[in-house]
Amino acid sequence: MSYSCLLPLAFCFLLFTQISTMTIKISHICPVILLLIACLTQVAAQQQGPRFFHYHEIAGQQKTLRKGALEHVVIAGNNTPDGDRRIIDTLKMFLGENVPTGSPALWPNYHRVIKNLQIRGADWYELPVELSGFHHLFDLSFVKCPNITLQRINDQIKKRSEQDKHDPLYKKFKNDIVSLIFSDTDFATLDSCHLEVELMEELRELRFVRIGNFNHHCENLLNELNRAYPSLGWLTIEGCELDNKNNLLPLREFKELKSVSLSRNYLSEIPAVPESLRALDISYNFLSDFPDTADSISLKKLEFLYLECNLFDYFKLYKVLTDSILNKMDVFSYDPCNFDTLEELKLISHALDKRKVAAYMPFVERYHNDFSPAVPDCDRCYPHRDQFISKLLEGVTFLDSIGTENQISLETNGNRMMLRAVASTESTLRNRVYMYKQLKNCIRNYTDPADISQIWDWQLSFWVEDPASMQNHLKKLVVRLKGKTGQMHWEEMEDR
Repeated sequence: MSYSCLLPLAFCFLLFTQISTMTIKISHICPVILLLIACLTQVAAQQQGPRFFHYHEIAGQQKTLRKGALEHVVIAGNNTPDGDRRIIDTLKMFLGENVPTGSPALWPNYHRVIKNLQIRGADWYELPVELSGFHHLFDLSFVKCPNITLQRINDQIKKRSEQDKHDPLYKKFKNDIVSLIFSDTDFATLDSCHLEVELMEELRELRFVRIGNFNHHCENLLNELNRAYPSLGWLTIEGCELDNKNNLLPLREFKELKSVSLSRNYLSEIPAVPESLRALDISYNFLSDFPDTADSISLKKLEFLYLECNLFDYFKLYKVLTDSILNKMDVFSYDPCNFDTLEELKLISHALDKRKVAAYMPFVERYHNDFSPAVPDCDRCYPHRDQFISKLLEGVTFLDSIGTENQISLETNGNRMMLRAVASTESTLRNRVYMYKQLKNCIRNYTDPADISQIWDWQLSFWVEDPASMQNHLKKLVVRLKGKTGQMHWEEMEDR
């Protein structure tokens, strides 16, 4: 198999463009098959966007459609036995089997051009043998398929290879499958997995997206991938609630890993990365600092680094310049959404440009027409951040400096965020509502400087305003928590 097919995958999570799409929705209520097609024969067709067709409409326009328009196919079930059966029936129709009598000859031969196949809502415990009939299939995705995991695929393919070295499904996964994607599910809660060495010889990309209990598997799975698939080049672990860089320690052992996406997790530190890495997407996390210079050597080899929607302030981001953490890159993507003032944005933009840290340093939109720095849209950062804060603070009882027990919640009121401290013991103190301004800092496994034997799960620092105060000064609220207990204290701040 030619490795030229790997080129579109190189930075797919960075610069993803859907080439062509066909969607088939399976429903036990409505048997009508919907097809969504985007033809890329002309740029104008791309700009018009996808069009919806029913099966007979596509058949009627078959002469005007190129078979290449069906490179990407999505077949959706509903996680029921009937839905699973309909998915299989649809796969067979693509292979020219069980085509309804009198139907136009649309289905046969399309199995020869389908390269990307996504299965949604299947409750299979084993892959259907029909997948082996798609001759050019190299990219396979499973969305909301709770029983299909990398381990289960490994075990099934291994078993079939032991029974018959010429088994078509075994040969398909051994010789053709380059990319596997698992999304929107939970894996079985197993503490270990064991993968056969290079059972899928062409596998180069793995993506795990919104896997709810991925933390249970992360460290062991990475160790197994490094052992069984040393040629893995592209890895995505996105939206999997990763919150501890220690679970990612095996990453640094990979020898050929070129691109890693850890976007939309809960990481407060940049993990160690392999020397081979050229692209790192760690946007939408809770980073507020770079590693020490000695631990950031591998970052110098990056060509793409994505840091949007983190907690870097002006001084921490300036370390890129003062400590020479990064060499000149193709893309360095950041935002000033946690800076204190707009003046700091002007200073850092000018300094990064002057140093030429990267050929492209975007945030949307970066400059006005008069070339003054623009203010980016930071609202996109808040939903992920607020969800994490609310989840972390829920049910935790905090003891303040005078011994009062409090609970803290983050609530919405229109477009404003409020931090509410609620006395959980009988007291004459009334509930206080503070105007939440910013989460300034977030540290995992925080060591208490007053007692180094005390390690908190988290320390968070907030900026808030007290509406009841005449001066309305900013205050700094620092909370530390371990399990469902914690401490909190206030620090006064100067006006900004």
